[in-house]
Amino acid sequence: MRRTRAAESHGAAELRLIAHLRNECALLESRSAPKTHARALLAASARVGSGEDTPLPGVSVVTCCMNRTENLLKALPTWLALPGVDEVVIIDWCSREPVDSSLAAAGIADPRIRVARVVDEPRWILSFAFNLGFRLARHERILKLDADITLKPEFFERNALQEGAFIAGDWQVAEKGQEHINGFFYIRQRDLLGIKGFNEYITTYGWDDDDLYTRLQHSGLKRVCVDTTSIYHIPHDDAQRLGGLDQQPQHALAQLHNDTLFKIRTNRFLATMMPAWNRDRLFAPFEVQEQIGPLTTVRRLVAELPHVVSADIRRDAESYAATELVSWRLGPQVYHVPKQRLMALLGLKRLEQITTADIALASEEAVPVSALRPRLVAVELASEDHAAIDAVMAFLAGRLDADKVAIAVVGGTAAARARAVAGTQGRAFDPGVALDLAALTPLAADALARVAEEANGAPGLYLRLDPALAAAARAAVPMAPTIHVQRPRLYVDAQHGLGNRLRAYGSGAAIARATNRELVLLWAPDHHCECRFEDLFEPDLEVIESPDMVPVDNVRRFTYMELEPGACKDQPIDLGVAEDVLVRSAYVLNHPASTWAVENAELRALRPQRNVLDLVASVDLTGCIGAHVRMEAGKGLDHNSYDARANWSQESHDQIHYWRGKSHYSAFLRRIDALFAEQPGRSLFLATDLPENYEIFKQTYGDRLRYLPRQVYDRSREQIVYALADAILLSRCELLLGSTWSSFSELAMRLSTTYSRIEMSGKDF
Repeated sequence: MRRTRAAESHGAAELRLIAHLRNECALLESRSAPKTHARALLAASARVGSGEDTPLPGVSVVTCCMNRTENLLKALPTWLALPGVDEVVIIDWCSREPVDSSLAAAGIADPRIRVARVVDEPRWILSFAFNLGFRLARHERILKLDADITLKPEFFERNALQEGAFIAGDWQVAEKGQEHINGFFYIRQRDLLGIKGFNEYITTYGWDDDDLYTRLQHSGLKRVCVDTTSIYHIPHDDAQRLGGLDQQPQHALAQLHNDTLFKIRTNRFLATMMPAWNRDRLFAPFEVQEQIGPLTTVRRLVAELPHVVSADIRRDAESYAATELVSWRLGPQVYHVPKQRLMALLGLKRLEQITTADIALASEEAVPVSALRPRLVAVELASEDHAAIDAVMAFLAGRLDADKVAIAVVGGTAAARARAVAGTQGRAFDPGVALDLAALTPLAADALARVAEEANGAPGLYLRLDPALAAAARAAVPMAPTIHVQRPRLYVDAQHGLGNRLRAYGSGAAIARATNRELVLLWAPDHHCECRFEDLFEPDLEVIESPDMVPVDNVRRFTYMELEPGACKDQPIDLGVAEDVLVRSAYVLNHPASTWAVENAELRALRPQRNVLDLVASVDLTGCIGAHVRMEAGKGLDHNSYDARANWSQESHDQIHYWRGKSHYSAFLRRIDALFAEQPGRSLFLATDLPENYEIFKQTYGDRLRYLPRQVYDRSREQIVYALADAILLSRCELLLGSTWSSFSELAMRLSTTYSRIEMSGKDF
């Protein structure tokens, strides 16, 4: 279609504005800052353009930062070290300490660095921030990096950007702990801006990168996975990423809002509901406030935001995400619950307290929402005896808190149910729907006197109303000594060495606590770990030492041990039923309740035995760097049975060889020398697995070395006791130099609350 004269005039005006910005504000080309009086004239009218002007050859790194400058200061030097990087655009999204000040304080100065500081933003919005950076980038290729991603010197050699393609991270192929490389990508500017960058309908955490990659692929580009050995994500927990979480959510809605997966799924639904984010959409407008050398100050024009998501649409997306996540726990019946009723239920209980019986009640619209309570007691009428019904129901109505406990009457005839409801003066109700009584905890007649206590301790109770229960209600006291009603059990069969076993234990303990299951630890001494659990810790849980002590029947079994029949490492652990479950693992279990912070809290709650604590107390850690040098099991050092190829797949064994080579003591010596040069007053605490390593470090550092002298270097009881003491001592140092691919280094990290920094062999030194 031929353009009109008016359209041509409008386009010419846009080009003049872009040229004006380029020449005067240095937004698109490297120019000296305008004079002060010129900046004052421009402040009211200078807008950041579309970024679609002809770019310069080369590569622009684009990153964004809001307060997490400690990661940026680690990552930035690795970017600047690459000759192929022509500029680094940093969007400082309203950081408390301006990024340019942090760079100056750290002594980082490079003419390729350009900082755009965004002011007056109350919260982090990734899509707005990165799209601003993409528009400010001046080169034809864009390397999008989060502030916690480092690049290896060989990055460009291993990641050649081909025409018709883009390179991106992929959480599905990343090694454990490196899943967040998923947000990295390397692309041509024209391809990125051709789909208008990130979807600006998404303004909270999650799904932004998946949405972007899908749209790029739909535009005809091929997605190529980045060489995962050429980049590295600096670990930190979700609380840091999300800017703080509610540590004690009181109900399921709060738990979901704390869950990163919920945020991701919410934005997935949101992106589907809103119009397609494509070339026709408009970027959020930003106005230049000031330009001084490489520092630009900009402000978002909130009143002129072209695309918004209404509160109603966001609430709908959140309800869809909540329905989906709860259905993964309790089954597709969750989709039968009307939205408002489901949200009401989620506001009453924690996720682990919601049962299939609750879902059945919420899905039955004849049951008023007001009948839903934080706890449920279901009474099955196994007797039509009117006196028995009257006695039991009156007893329950008098003992159970009306504001906290709902009483549902099931079974029997309609007349019997009506009599039971009447016997509570309206406290009970007939749900008119079958309930999954197996999802509830049964209460025996002789424990009826404790019904209020039990109702407050279990997600739901099931009472069978028969003559025995009626007799107990009439007596209003226990008929016999209380019989403990056993909760469903979670057996954790901990495998391999100390770090692996404790990692699996911490994960299982977190899940058991969140799902109201009894944790049973299967800790069988073997050639990987020739000691008992009680040799290390004061046990306050049930510990068994033989698989023969686990019941054969009615136990659902999972194994993460990759060489065993039926193994499926990282298989989701489904606890949606009341049967006992056993998981055989040396790894973290795949369950929403198992998170880094909660697992670590469970490990720190363990009480070491006195002999372990005495070893820990024997070492002065004042001013100590901690170093864990893991060389045994490397190539040529894997002769022990517990390091042999038969324990792992060939791929895992090759990885062990690779990373053990990276943790050679010489790499640690170089890094420790540099740290000692920076702070001559420091000392070193060393934990290592070879006696010759201790000798080398003693010869090198003399009385600056701290360690636990020992005579054994194997997996015997004595050595494992020393190993636990080593891990505790490492965890109490100020800084850790760890060995990559070592569960023992990971154990020290999990136990620590003192580290100011963690550096890993082969990645950071």
